[in-house]
Amino acid sequence: MEGIQCEPVTQIISLEAKSNYTSLYFTDGRRLLVGKTLMEIETLLNNSLQYVRIHRSFIINLNRIMKYVRGKGGYVVMEDGSSRNVSNGRRDDFFKSLKS
Repeated sequence: MEGIQCEPVTQIISLEAKSNYTSLYFTDGRRLLVGKTLMEIETLLNNSLQYVRIHRSFIINLNRIMKYVRGKGGYVVMEDGSSRNVSNGRRDDFFKSLKS
Protein backbone atom coordinates (compact mmCIF):
# COMPACT_ATOMS: atom_id res chain seq x y z
CA MET A 1 0.00 0.00 0.00
CA GLU A 2 2.94 2.29 0.65
CA GLY A 3 4.64 1.62 -2.67
CA ILE A 4 7.26 -0.76 -4.01
CA GLN A 5 9.98 -2.24 -1.84
CA CYS A 6 13.04 -3.92 -3.36
CA GLU A 7 14.74 -6.73 -1.44
CA PRO A 8 17.55 -9.12 -2.38
CA VAL A 9 15.94 -12.47 -3.21
CA THR A 10 18.94 -14.38 -1.85
CA GLN A 11 18.15 -13.07 1.65
CA ILE A 12 14.75 -14.80 1.77
CA ILE A 13 14.80 -17.87 4.03
CA SER A 14 11.26 -19.05 3.36
CA LEU A 15 7.86 -18.01 2.06
CA GLU A 16 4.55 -18.92 3.67
CA ALA A 17 1.07 -18.78 2.17
CA LYS A 18 -1.41 -16.62 4.08
CA SER A 19 -4.65 -16.86 2.07
CA ASN A 20 -4.24 -14.39 -0.82
CA TYR A 21 -1.02 -13.00 0.68
CA THR A 22 2.47 -14.39 1.25
CA SER A 23 4.80 -13.84 4.18
CA LEU A 24 8.48 -13.58 3.29
CA TYR A 25 10.96 -14.40 6.06
CA PHE A 26 14.41 -12.81 5.75
CA THR A 27 17.85 -13.67 7.15
CA ASP A 28 17.87 -10.55 9.33
CA GLY A 29 14.66 -11.61 11.13
CA ARG A 30 12.29 -9.35 9.23
CA ARG A 31 8.99 -10.56 7.85
CA LEU A 32 7.28 -8.92 4.91
CA LEU A 33 3.67 -9.49 3.88
CA VAL A 34 3.19 -9.35 0.09
CA GLY A 35 -0.10 -8.94 -1.75
CA LYS A 36 0.53 -11.95 -4.03
CA THR A 37 -0.35 -15.60 -3.60
CA LEU A 38 2.35 -18.19 -3.04
CA MET A 39 1.61 -19.59 -6.50
CA GLU A 40 2.21 -16.19 -8.12
CA ILE A 41 5.53 -15.84 -6.32
CA GLU A 42 6.48 -19.43 -7.18
CA THR A 43 6.00 -18.52 -10.84
CA LEU A 44 8.33 -15.54 -10.42
CA LEU A 45 10.96 -17.75 -8.74
CA ASN A 46 10.51 -20.59 -11.26
CA ASN A 47 13.89 -20.04 -12.94
CA SER A 48 15.73 -20.20 -9.63
CA LEU A 49 17.08 -23.57 -8.51
CA GLN A 50 17.61 -22.01 -5.09
CA TYR A 51 13.92 -22.24 -4.11
CA VAL A 52 11.69 -25.30 -3.86
CA ARG A 53 8.08 -25.76 -2.83
CA ILE A 54 7.93 -28.33 -0.04
CA HIS A 55 4.30 -27.97 1.01
CA ARG A 56 1.15 -26.27 -0.23
CA SER A 57 1.95 -23.49 2.23
CA PHE A 58 5.76 -23.25 2.01
CA ILE A 59 8.60 -22.46 -0.36
CA ILE A 60 12.10 -22.58 1.09
CA ASN A 61 15.55 -21.35 0.12
CA LEU A 62 17.69 -24.49 -0.25
CA ASN A 63 20.79 -22.49 0.71
CA ARG A 64 19.30 -21.65 4.11
CA ILE A 65 18.52 -25.20 5.33
CA MET A 66 20.27 -26.33 8.52
CA LYS A 67 18.96 -29.91 8.57
CA TYR A 68 16.27 -32.31 7.43
CA VAL A 69 14.51 -34.42 10.05
CA ARG A 70 12.99 -37.71 8.90
CA GLY A 71 9.46 -38.76 9.69
CA LYS A 72 6.17 -38.93 7.88
CA GLY A 73 7.09 -36.44 5.21
CA GLY A 74 9.65 -35.01 7.58
CA TYR A 75 10.54 -31.39 8.08
CA VAL A 76 13.40 -28.99 7.51
CA VAL A 77 14.97 -26.71 10.07
CA MET A 78 15.96 -23.40 8.57
CA GLU A 79 18.91 -21.22 9.63
CA ASP A 80 16.58 -18.89 11.55
CA GLY A 81 15.45 -21.85 13.71
CA SER A 82 12.03 -22.19 12.09
CA SER A 83 10.80 -25.60 10.98
CA ARG A 84 8.81 -26.25 7.81
CA ASN A 85 6.93 -29.49 7.07
CA VAL A 86 7.73 -31.35 3.87
CA SER A 87 4.56 -32.87 2.46
CA ASN A 88 4.60 -36.49 1.27
CA GLY A 89 3.64 -35.41 -2.25
CA ARG A 90 6.54 -32.96 -2.54
CA ARG A 91 9.24 -35.00 -0.80
CA ASP A 92 10.69 -36.47 -4.03
CA ASP A 93 10.94 -33.03 -5.65
CA PHE A 94 12.59 -31.71 -2.50
CA PHE A 95 15.28 -34.43 -2.57
CA LYS A 96 15.85 -33.97 -6.31
CA SER A 97 16.37 -30.27 -5.73
CA LEU A 98 18.81 -30.95 -2.89
CA LYS A 99 20.89 -33.21 -5.13
CA SER A 100 21.14 -30.61 -7.89
